[in-house]
Amino acid sequence: MKRTAMRRVSKKSAALKLSAAGRADAEWLNAVRQMPCNGCRRHGPNEAHHCRDSPPFDDRALYDNLPGMGMRAADRDAISLCRDCHRMFHLERVEFHGRYGHDYLYIKPTRQHIEYGS
Repeated sequence: MKRTAMRRVSKKSAALKLSAAGRADAEWLNAVRQMPCNGCRRHGPNEAHHCRDSPPFDDRALYDNLPGMGMRAADRDAISLCRDCHRMFHLERVEFHGRYGHDYLYIKPTRQHIEYGS
């Protein structure tokens, strides 16, 4: 019996990337990467960070897709972080929160900047 190599990307994920919604998400993430870092304000291009912090119950509408355990937030819930701030968030989250606050606080300003150019 001949073995076949595993696919790196599922058929469902590949189809999504080729769809209109997938192209729109890719354009959105490119726009996020061009923004200044939401932490230290370093000019882009930066990295797109999919927000992970859980907001208080009343603010859960901030997210398009609230991330669960082991899940990634929606692309529209991404913010711009430079490499250093992005690493700080994932490796030293308490320090990140002390300096810049929770990541979900930057979702709304990021969307406004991309949608309205302000």
